[in-house]
Amino acid sequence: FPVTKKSLNPLLSAGQYKLLVNVRPTVVQLEGLVAEKNIALADAVSVVHYLDSVSVLDGGSSSYLYIITAAGKVLIAKTGLWNNTYQEVSPGSLLFVPFEQRFLPEAFSDINEQIVELLLRKVVA
Repeated sequence: FPVTKKSLNPLLSAGQYKLLVNVRPTVVQLEGLVAEKNIALADAVSVVHYLDSVSVLDGGSSSYLYIITAAGKVLIAKTGLWNNTYQEVSPGSLLFVPFEQRFLPEAFSDINEQIVELLLRKVVA
């Protein structure tokens, strides 16, 4: 058995506790240069599955997109023919289809990162 530190796993004090479990999301929210706003969550598929299933608008990137997890972690998923890597999407995540960098003027070189920062702080009604 591995050695454990009791201080990292303290006993709960006497009292009443309530465990709340939310319903698992069934859709993935989409933002950015994409026509759809939601897509059905699929198990054990790469993020490319979602990108292939939606309509990317003119100026949108098909070589990468951002995944914002339910925990607020930002991942960059490579989805192009030349850089494709397998990346699953966890329930409750948001996919952001960014602007294609080559179409942007230099003054807007960091617009995608700014939008991701705003999406991290988005309040859902």
